[in-house]
Amino acid sequence: MQMKIIKGDTSCILKITVGEEIIKSLKEFMRHEKLQSASFTGIGATERCVIGYFDREKKVYLNKTVDTVCEITSLVGNLGWDENNEPMVHAHITLGFPDYHVEGGHLVEGVIGVVGEIIVVPNSERIVRRVDEKFGLMLMS
Repeated sequence: MQMKIIKGDTSCILKITVGEEIIKSLKEFMRHEKLQSASFTGIGATERCVIGYFDREKKVYLNKTVDTVCEITSLVGNLGWDENNEPMVHAHITLGFPDYHVEGGHLVEGVIGVVGEIIVVPNSERIVRRVDEKFGLMLMS
């Protein structure tokens, strides 16, 4: 684990460095800290990112790859587990582009381009996600 972890009384600050994957880092942190669940917020910059928009009719994510350095103007989400006891990250991200426009959506994957500063607030209750039949998504159960 390359990321730096600073533990506080009620939260942790993660510093993720260039080249590290956001979702992979959060999953490693969950395992390392044996979290039941958590919420998080973050800022920083990506060098490559895939964002998704969920099409309810087709029940699929429509993904867009962003291969340029962008500011992470907002990263929010929660951490939980699937039915097989594997960590799950549900995150949304807003990216600021060099021309000052923003785009965002579901974070499918993201690689840090400068730094990622994420504040994680653990919860004592366990979040478990299962496939919802109506939408075909892994939702909180």
